Amino acid sequence: MSGQINEIIAAVKAIHDVSTPNDKRIEYTKAIETLKDSDPYTLIPLAFQLINIEDSVVQHVGWNILDHLIRYTWVRMPPELLIRMRDGVLEHMLQRQFTLDNQNSTVKTALVRSLVLMIEQEWPQNWPDLIDNLKNIICGENATPSQCYMIFLVLKRLVEDVVTLSTIENVTRRKDLYSSLVLSVGDIISMTLFRIHKCISTNLNENVLLVKSALELISEIMEWVPIKSVNEKLSETIEACCLLLSCSSANVHEEAAKCLYRLVCKKRTKTDETSIVHELLKKTPVQAILTTANEAAIVGAASPEYYKFLKVLTDLLCELGLRITEIWKTLDSNDLDTFPTYLTALFALFNHPSLIIRSDISAVIVGIVLNPDIAKLPQFTQLMEINLTNFVKYMEKIGSISKNDNDITSHYNRMDYDNEIDFTRDFVQLRARCCRIVQTTIVDYKDKYFNIMADWLQSRCLTVPQDITPTEWESFQKYIKTVVNSAYDKKIVDATTEESLTYIFDSVFRQLCTINDLKLANEIMSICSPLFNILRSHPDRIVPILNQCKHFLLLENNDLYEVKVIKRHVMIVMLRLVTMLSNTIQPYADNVYQVCCEAFSHVTIMQRGSLVQVLSALSNLCPNPNVKSEFLYNALKMNIEYIESDDFQKILQSPANFFEYVGFNLESVKDDDINSSVVIKNRITLKSNLFTIEGALQQVTVPENDVNPLYGILLPLIPKLFRFGNILNEMYDSKYASLIHPSYGEELLQISRDERRVLLTQITETDFTNQNPKDTYGPLEHAQLFISDLHDCVQSILGSCGSRLYNSFYETPNCSEMLGSLVSNISNTPYNRLRFWVKRTWTPLLSKCPLSKLRVIGPMLFGVVEHLTKVLDKLWRDIENFDTSDDQSEDEVLMEHITCTLTRETVSMYRLLFMSEAIAPNGKSGDESKKLTKELLDEKGLIILKEQQFLNNFIPNLMRILTCKDTQSAIRSLSICRIVVDTIKDISTEQIAKYLLTQALLAVQIHGSDEVAIGPILLYIYTIYSTFRPKFPNLYNVLAEVPECTEENLSSFDARVMNIVRTNEQVVEKTKRDIVRKILKPIIATNIGQQHKRPAHLKQLPKIPVNIRGEIEKCAPDLNHSIFELWI
Repeated sequence: MSGQINEIIAAVKAIHDVSTPNDKRIEYTKAIETLKDSDPYTLIPLAFQLINIEDSVVQHVGWNILDHLIRYTWVRMPPELLIRMRDGVLEHMLQRQFTLDNQNSTVKTALVRSLVLMIEQEWPQNWPDLIDNLKNIICGENATPSQCYMIFLVLKRLVEDVVTLSTIENVTRRKDLYSSLVLSVGDIISMTLFRIHKCISTNLNENVLLVKSALELISEIMEWVPIKSVNEKLSETIEACCLLLSCSSANVHEEAAKCLYRLVCKKRTKTDETSIVHELLKKTPVQAILTTANEAAIVGAASPEYYKFLKVLTDLLCELGLRITEIWKTLDSNDLDTFPTYLTALFALFNHPSLIIRSDISAVIVGIVLNPDIAKLPQFTQLMEINLTNFVKYMEKIGSISKNDNDITSHYNRMDYDNEIDFTRDFVQLRARCCRIVQTTIVDYKDKYFNIMADWLQSRCLTVPQDITPTEWESFQKYIKTVVNSAYDKKIVDATTEESLTYIFDSVFRQLCTINDLKLANEIMSICSPLFNILRSHPDRIVPILNQCKHFLLLENNDLYEVKVIKRHVMIVMLRLVTMLSNTIQPYADNVYQVCCEAFSHVTIMQRGSLVQVLSALSNLCPNPNVKSEFLYNALKMNIEYIESDDFQKILQSPANFFEYVGFNLESVKDDDINSSVVIKNRITLKSNLFTIEGALQQVTVPENDVNPLYGILLPLIPKLFRFGNILNEMYDSKYASLIHPSYGEELLQISRDERRVLLTQITETDFTNQNPKDTYGPLEHAQLFISDLHDCVQSILGSCGSRLYNSFYETPNCSEMLGSLVSNISNTPYNRLRFWVKRTWTPLLSKCPLSKLRVIGPMLFGVVEHLTKVLDKLWRDIENFDTSDDQSEDEVLMEHITCTLTRETVSMYRLLFMSEAIAPNGKSGDESKKLTKELLDEKGLIILKEQQFLNNFIPNLMRILTCKDTQSAIRSLSICRIVVDTIKDISTEQIAKYLLTQALLAVQIHGSDEVAIGPILLYIYTIYSTFRPKFPNLYNVLAEVPECTEENLSSFDARVMNIVRTNEQVVEKTKRDIVRKILKPIIATNIGQQHKRPAHLKQLPKIPVNIRGEIEKCAPDLNHSIFELWI
């Protein structure tokens, strides 16, 4: 034996020696692994010898051997070996003096794991006095800190395995262990508190690590245990935690705060919450929590540890506040005695410099103001009035994480955030909560909120606007918009308030009219916009507003950045006036029209499109369809003339002509020549005209069944626009690549650097390329951006023919040919463009087609489905062939993301095509699985699915989506799969039925590890089998090929399903899923942690009678004390 020990020690040391050759290291590792499966009679003594060696690495090998024996051979070993292992582990745990810190943590973890594994095998049936014996040790006079510490670790690990992490796969054993823990939790809490009080009464500083371990155990228990099981010890537990809030050694105070927090936020019913809140609202806990919070706030800036402690206390107070709002009506007068103190502390923390603390507290204040009973309390209203200005103050983004300034908020930001993105996200959340508070309380504090607004306008905006920082402008623009809109929404603006707001508007507007700084004018205009509500009662202000808008629009120097910005803002304001105040603005429609007409020659060609959007929205005010149509025609006349011009006609002849028109066949234009370049002018002209038409289509609205006047106006242009869409696809044909000038290169038609960065950033939330974007674009980047913008405009215009003009468009002559032209060159379209064709163009054109005109979309639909079938199959095959042995390259990550998004857009299109509009956008298959297929299927979808030619391409495409690696797409496609099965059940062949079942089995192998997907997939498999099995008995043979599926189980499954079908038995979904799960268990995908895990089996023990503690000893009288009686 000694020789073998020495060999093992030498092998272990060699494995961990960096100089050992790798082949030798593998050889030694295999030898040790082989040793684990040898005779337990010789292996157990060997393992105990190893764990007594001083070297911790060797000890760990000994514990691994014991762990292996317990997991994989326990149920086969004789009782005497089990006793020997049990006694040896317990003896080692109780006699060895372990340190209470992280020293030798791997050995302690291994010991605890081994003991817990034995407990999970035998407790409580064969080990009924386990908890009593542990209690005797902890509460004994001779108990050492090491013994108590290790017992706490054992109990904590047991709770984690059974409840928190739920790692025990055997459901019966897990339920038995859970029930036993619930029954024993009172004793566990009792002995843990005993040891805590013992440590406090003797020498807390020496035992601080033991106390911390005890608190961790209580925290782990309190989060899940039914409150009735710990009610007797609840007060004592809270008292002990509060007592330890003042102990900063080893961060015990933080652990005590976490324990209280987990107690408050534990899962429970509302009726159970009252006792916890009652206890915490007593004077002693409230004073202890608030006192320590105050102390932590004072020293938090200088001490990261105390600041971390303060954040835990904040979490505790926030969770307590939210619970109070839920159960307010159950609180009695004793609880209310400390509530004012709690509120005071809450608002004190709200004013803490930390953004995180401030944001968390604001969530509680939102909850309180939404509770009318609490919001009316005098103490709360008093605190609210004091802090009204702070709600506004904290809407401003203060501090940073990059600047090395002395601001206290920045100091905390640097402790909390690693990047600006997270900081901005939390600030936006805080600002949204402050706005919510203002919106909710506007009725109670209306005058005060308006006074804050008026004071700022008077003292800052109207007096020293040049001193206002951009962040201050932004915050007060947000605040004023929130206050004014909320007041009008809640109809609390009386005559006096209206008069005050009108005075404020007049003052700000006068400032706007007199200021010469365009940058300041832009900011002041953002202050004016929220005040437009007063125009409903004071329409006489509309003309001066329009005159001022005209003043800005007539400004010269369009190349100046400030001029461009103010003009863009003015057009947005005018569009807002026309759309938001349509009834008020209607008498002044001529004035709006005149302003647009006069400004037309003073704005850039791109900005003219925005003016046409204003006119298009203005046309909605016209009650006469003929007048409206003529008005829109005049507004779009220049754009119509351009589309009908010879230049555009030449573009439509071929991509070569398009390249020539926009200069892609010429040397790229240098910066100095941009203003005089003809091809740059052509690009701007083409883009602006398309942009204008797109904007008009978005703004013109008509009643549901009325004809859109734009249809008649754009009818001559529609074929040309569809042809141009075809050109945009055809230009990617390789035969045109040679026409592109070398100064642009092949990259011109490839995905741009910016598009690539955006896509990668969406995936990784960071800059995947680790490159900073260039400040300026070169000719190539400008050209790529131009191509991208053209695609966006054209795709939107063509899609609008379906979404906006559907009442007339499908009756257009040659409509079917036009739609078909969109797919004639589809094979040339790059994958990164394809997803947008699906989303913006094909989906609205196909889904909006009336039932009576379905044949019009036939050629396009068949072409789209056929192409998507080929593309998705190719893309997913390429992804499946990626080398997974190394990290993915940037190109592979990008391609996988593009493929996933294309797949998801395809599923969304199919859902809108086949399912009812109310259900299609949702895609929560868990909810949809409860609906019958006739509730899901739209009448249009039913007609399409009867076309055999369509099904030949559609079903393979649908199955490719179901079996792709993107689980989200697979889940959303399941409802369509069910629809297909139900629709084709009478026309299906046996080959199709087998194909559907085989693909469904493949899906469960791919997505079975996803908890959301597995249920609907199993139900779908049941649907296939129950639908086709009566007609095609050979489906039975498909399931017979499932590995490890016995003939007995399969016959039982088949008989059960056939009986359900024959008798039309009403079976709940869970039963259907369970009977399928039983036979498919060998092929259902497991998560990565389970894939290569060796199966471990627990003992089959007698069942425990429910809620009868004393019966545990009677469950197995033959084994009760014969195997496990705790050694002390």
